[in-house]
Amino acid sequence: MKWTIFGLTLMCSIIMNGQNVSFQTISIEPHLGFQNYEHFKRLVLISKDGEAEHIKGFKFEWGFTYKLRVKVTELSPELSDGTKYDFELDKIISKTKVPESTTFNLFIDPHVYYKNSGVDDEDLNKTLKLVNDRTYLYFDHVEIIIPKNLISAFNKIANGKLGKAGEFVYMSNNRIRLVRFK
Repeated sequence: MKWTIFGLTLMCSIIMNGQNVSFQTISIEPHLGFQNYEHFKRLVLISKDGEAEHIKGFKFEWGFTYKLRVKVTELSPELSDGTKYDFELDKIISKTKVPESTTFNLFIDPHVYYKNSGVDDEDLNKTLKLVNDRTYLYFDHVEIIIPKNLISAFNKIANGKLGKAGEFVYMSNNRIRLVRFK
């Protein structure tokens, strides 16, 4: 009886807020994707069977594929950037480590904001932070290890000269290694 009362209370709350809530099972790729967003650039989740780019309560780790059950709330009205849904983690169904030899592509851009964005503090506009002579932290989320033969080319990106796509392999604990530029 208590569950029925709780269920009715939840349903009334959802109807009164004018929002449609459902649950969906989605898979998440083992790496994040680079996205040109509305006013800035960012890294987002990749799901081939869902629209989730960010999931509340979910801690992503590079090198693992996930199958998740998520609570999907349809936003009413949708956000100005076109976002129609809000995603929240309900349950991790599976988390599987991919082989370290698995490669993936990722675009490396030195700037968070587009040119003429009005950002005066250049440090706020950097996506890459030097950790040591061959390792950079990208978007404060993943460490990129650079092979000696690619460090000169990578430094051009880090110094804000250009952005470039690269091929990477997974290391451990949110670390990836550049294999080559595309």
